[in-house]
Amino acid sequence: MRRGFTLVELMVVVAILGLLMLVLSVTLSRTLDSASVEVAELQELRQAALTAIPTEDGRAPVATTSDIDVRIATTPVLDGLTVRTRLETRFDGTFGFRNPDAGMITLRFPFPPDVERVQNARLTLQRGEGPPIEPAAVTYDLTGIRWRGLLSANEAITARVVYTAQGQDAFSYDLVGAGRSGDIHVRLTLPDGPTWTLPDASIPPTSESATELEWSLTGLITDAPVSVSFSAAASPLGRLILLLRLAGLGVLLFAAGLWYLSEEVRPGSLDDFHIGGLLLLALNYSLFFGIAAVLGYRGSQAVALVVAAAVSLPLITLHVARILGVPFAIRRALPLAVTTLGVVVGLVWLPEQRALIGLGALIGAVAYVTVTWRAWQAGRATREASAREEWIRTRRQTELTAAREALRGALYPPEGSRLAATRALDEAPVGLAAERAEIKRGLERLERSVARGTEILAESAPTQEDECRQQQVAAKRLAEQLSGQSQGLDAAVAALETAGARATEALVAALRRLEQGLDASTLAEVAARALLSEAPLRLRGEVQGRLERIEALRVESEGLRAGIGAPGLDVRSATATAMRLATGVRETTEALAAASRRLDEAIRHLLVQTATEETGPAALHCPACGGAHPRSSRFCPQCGTLRPRELSCGACGQVTRLPTHLLITDWERAGVHCGGCGTVCVAPEPDAAPEPSSGTHPASG
Repeated sequence: MRRGFTLVELMVVVAILGLLMLVLSVTLSRTLDSASVEVAELQELRQAALTAIPTEDGRAPVATTSDIDVRIATTPVLDGLTVRTRLETRFDGTFGFRNPDAGMITLRFPFPPDVERVQNARLTLQRGEGPPIEPAAVTYDLTGIRWRGLLSANEAITARVVYTAQGQDAFSYDLVGAGRSGDIHVRLTLPDGPTWTLPDASIPPTSESATELEWSLTGLITDAPVSVSFSAAASPLGRLILLLRLAGLGVLLFAAGLWYLSEEVRPGSLDDFHIGGLLLLALNYSLFFGIAAVLGYRGSQAVALVVAAAVSLPLITLHVARILGVPFAIRRALPLAVTTLGVVVGLVWLPEQRALIGLGALIGAVAYVTVTWRAWQAGRATREASAREEWIRTRRQTELTAAREALRGALYPPEGSRLAATRALDEAPVGLAAERAEIKRGLERLERSVARGTEILAESAPTQEDECRQQQVAAKRLAEQLSGQSQGLDAAVAALETAGARATEALVAALRRLEQGLDASTLAEVAARALLSEAPLRLRGEVQGRLERIEALRVESEGLRAGIGAPGLDVRSATATAMRLATGVRETTEALAAASRRLDEAIRHLLVQTATEETGPAALHCPACGGAHPRSSRFCPQCGTLRPRELSCGACGQVTRLPTHLLITDWERAGVHCGGCGTVCVAPEPDAAPEPSSGTHPASG
């Protein structure tokens, strides 16, 4: 049964063809118009109008006439791969103003922004019937021309501005500026007759020709300028740049046509055509465009095209003849190259006929394909069927040979894998039973598969196709199995090595942590034993118990460290033991420190209680730390400071205690006053030799 297209399939095909034609037309249109400067990329010469501004309160001067004469000389220049138009602009403008009120006015004429150089700039003024002169107070700089002067009421003044500047791509002039204009006459002279266009925002001219545009307007109120854009696409340089840009289109058309013609004459003749040959063919074809551009830039473009064709076409014919033969190169490749080059040249040098040229090329290509399609498709189908049968026969033999060779190679896996597995089993630490068992199972599976493969290769080669297929499938499956088992064994060895390394790292980290805990416990033990020497027996129990616990942990840690290097050590068990000991040492050390603090507080409380239980006057306190100072002690039991001296007032009987450690030598000469009544107290004589003083400040009452 023959199956035709459904309606949905036809609609999809038509939609795809329409989309392709749309993309092709848009791309071709953009390529053809790319030599012209887009409006968004214009670097136009924008000139603002002359303005008159009153410097004091009053009405602004009224513009009466504006006579502008602009002469623009154009030159196409190359900017990268874009052709632009350089403008040499000579501006000559005469402006008439009438001042309604007497006073000072300022004339401002700005130059185009971003202009780098202005030549022959001059401002002349004419008052009434007097001669035009250049005023003394005029100022010139790159921003523009400024003049300030005094005008009487209803006085008329005529200003003329002349300058020459360079721009690019477009010229724009603001006719009005602000307010309403008077009589405006603008004349734009184009002596070179370039290609120009008016942007949509420009005011249309009242008269135009190839070399002159004029605007004559009266009482105009607008913010629209006079703008003219200049395109260099029609210049000789613009055509050469467009020709270079369309070189890719020509190469594409020639390559597509060459492939279709080769498949029509000899299907499959370009199947082994490599990228090097295609590049060389493209270079031979592109020589036409390079020669035409180089020779046409300085000389006649017609001669350049002839020379380019004379060089490029023979090289194309020679290259195609080496691939597809001389008859094909002369009868088909050469006419194809001439046709595609002619299409590209016509698109460049016949801009008015571009649409017809493109349409004619498309119609010719479609017509040729339509006429030759049936024979072309039949030749390709015959060639594909023959190639497929040959490919199937070759593939069967190749697959069988490859399967046997793959099995033969897989029967003898790299000896390094077995050695690595054996070495890993011997060197792996104890405690990694799961990983070791996986390696042993992998070795056993690998040995069984090797034995089965040896049996398959020992069998005679089959003669029947079914037997050949069965042996091929078995050999392929066993080879894949051997490869997977070898990879699994390598993965198991890697897992064992990784687990051993991680277990060793964990053990080292645990031992380091245990050592740090033991070092920290040493300081706590020293402090605790110092307190035990001063504490009464009834307060030593808790601290003594913590010390015994630390000693027991230390003994156990020494036993663990002694067994680290022993053979058959279970690394993971040793790591767990080290972590347990480290945690126990840390917790016991913290408990010992807390018990030591409580013991110290108990000792201090006991000393304070002993001091406060003394009989006699008010309890004596150390002037340095404030702790209770027993009268039986010469030095403070808390900080070791010398006991204060006591002076009794003869008038009121109040006792004054002096900080002995702060008194200077011969402090008695300064006198001491009673803190209660202010009476001078007589210092008592010392018991023996004067007590030493560590202070540096004199006593004061």
